[in-house]
Amino acid sequence: MLEQFATRGVNLSLLTSRPIGDALGRYRFVIDFEGHIHDERVADALLGLKRFSPNVTFLGSYPAADRRHIEAAPRYDDAVFIDARDWLRGLLAGEPEAGSR
Repeated sequence: MLEQFATRGVNLSLLTSRPIGDALGRYRFVIDFEGHIHDERVADALLGLKRFSPNVTFLGSYPAADRRHIEAAPRYDDAVFIDARDWLRGLLAGEPEAGSR
C-alpha cells in the first residue's frame, strides 16, 4: 500500500491502523497525504491503491489549512504523468514512433 504513494512522490502525513473487529489480524488503515486528487501523481497513486485494495473508502480531498502549495520534485510533476499517459495511449493506438520515445 505504501509503495503506491512512495513511487509517485506523495508524502504521507498520517498513517494509523485500527482493528476491524470481525477477525483477528484484520485492520483498517487511515491515511492522510500531501496533495490533492487533481494532482496527477495523487490521482495515479489512488488508482494504484484501489487496484491493491478494492475496499478503499475515499473521504475527500481538501485544501491544506495553510493554503500552502505542495511542491513535488520535477520527476513527479503533473506533466510527467500526462506525458506517460499520452505515450501509452499512442502505443495502444499503434502510433509508429510511440514506442521509440
